[in-house]
Amino acid sequence: MEDEELLDLYFQRSERAVSETRAKYGGYCLSVASRVLSDRRDAEECVSDALFRAWNAIPPARPADLRAYLRKITRNLAVSRLQSLTAQKRGGGEAELALEELAECVPSTDGAERAAEDMAVRDALNGFLEKLPELTRRMFVLRYWYVLPVAEIAKKLRVKESRVTVTLYRARERLKKELEKEGITL
Repeated sequence: MEDEELLDLYFQRSERAVSETRAKYGGYCLSVASRVLSDRRDAEECVSDALFRAWNAIPPARPADLRAYLRKITRNLAVSRLQSLTAQKRGGGEAELALEELAECVPSTDGAERAAEDMAVRDALNGFLEKLPELTRRMFVLRYWYVLPVAEIAKKLRVKESRVTVTLYRARERLKKELEKEGITL
C-alpha cells in the first residue's frame, strides 16, 4: 500500500490505517527502536506507542514522508524510554554511552525556553553537520542518530575503530566550540 493511501485511511479514521502501517513499517520501526533499546519487548512497545501517536497526530498532520515521520516518533520514544529505564537503574549500553558523549556538547534546558533553545540547537547542529567532511559526518550520524557501536561504524565505513573514536571525539569538541560560538551555553 502506498503512503498516500495509508494517509487517506488515517484521514478517514479507519482502524485499518494502523494495521496497514504496522505491516508496511513495523519492522523498520522495530529496527530503529532496537538500536536504542536492548530489550526487544521495550522496542516493540515503542513501535506500538509510535503507531498510537501517529493515529492521534494524523489528522491534522499530513507528513510528506511517512517513513521519516514514523522513524522520528519511534526514535524519540525509544530515547525517552531509555532515559526512563536508566533513571531507574544505571546500566551499560551503547545508547547510554552515545548520549553521555553528546551530553558534554548539547545544552539541557527546561521550561518555556526549551522550544526556542531546541530550535537554536537544531539549526546550529545542521550547520555544523554541513561543514563536516563527508566521512566525519557519516560517522557522527551513525553514532549519534542511529546509535551504532564504534566497531560497527568502523566496519561499515571500512576504517579502524581508533580512527572512528578519535574522529568522533574531535567532532564533539568542534561541536561544543560551534555551539558556544553561536551563544548556546552548556
